[in-house]
Amino acid sequence: MNRWLRASLQAAAGVGLLALVVHLVGTGPFRRALGVFTPDSAVAALVLGAVATSAQALRWRAVAAVRSGGPSRAGDLDDAEEGRPMGAGRAVGECYRAGVLNAVLPGGLAGDVLRAHRARRRGGWWRSATSVGVERLAGTAALLAVGAAVLSVAAGQARGWALALAVAAGVLVVVVTRALVAAPARVHLAVWGWSVLGLAALVALFAVAAAVVSGGSSPGAAGTAVLAVLALLGMSLPVGAGGFGPREALAAAASDAAGTTPAAAVALAAGYGVLAVLSTAPGAVLLLADLAGSSRRGERG
Repeated sequence: MNRWLRASLQAAAGVGLLALVVHLVGTGPFRRALGVFTPDSAVAALVLGAVATSAQALRWRAVAAVRSGGPSRAGDLDDAEEGRPMGAGRAVGECYRAGVLNAVLPGGLAGDVLRAHRARRRGGWWRSATSVGVERLAGTAALLAVGAAVLSVAAGQARGWALALAVAAGVLVVVVTRALVAAPARVHLAVWGWSVLGLAALVALFAVAAAVVSGGSSPGAAGTAVLAVLALLGMSLPVGAGGFGPREALAAAASDAAGTTPAAAVALAAGYGVLAVLSTAPGAVLLLADLAGSSRRGERG
């Protein structure tokens, strides 16, 4: 399928889901979500975003060390533009760039394609692409596992979803483990440890959004955890831009299990989406700096 057609379909699907949510709960929850912007929440978004992005970058380096066929060490990622090994700081920058592109472009994958391209080894990019893919699968596996645990204690039909998530998590864990089969135990611990840390930062960011948007009447710790996990699952689907659409639809569907109303659940999910986009702001600064640098090089050329 033509990539532009695919992107158009993904964007249309996200818009369609948003339209459905608005039809069900109105525009009020989205207006409430805009109130998530406060000085404290902005700082929290940047700090927690930095924790999550750094954890992702270190997980990526751990996976790439194994996928490159060498031991786990710094320098297994190459900087294709600079022609030298990529350090941890540069890896964080690449993940920030990927994050902001994933947040604003349909499908949520364009940034990772760029990340794989910029970190490719000279002569090919297959290993770089598979490293990014395995890294993303590890993060998704951790999310599914936590989602299964959270939903397993929820009431009603949520337990059926918990079983489905547990099975999906098991499949992804097997895939990631086989991809890292040659790695020592410390690399496996690093991959899953960074995954848990990054996920914890994102859940904490959802809690920040819930505290601000709900105005002190949040659905409680258990309900917030349910909505946070499902919001993150919605954002992981390659539909729409920045997760808007599937995130709010899943939150509305899970409102009973979370002990709140669909409108309140949508407001919390949309508020989290706003903070999640804000947390990628350093990536936008880096991309603008890249464009400025390219323009200067072009003028000298």
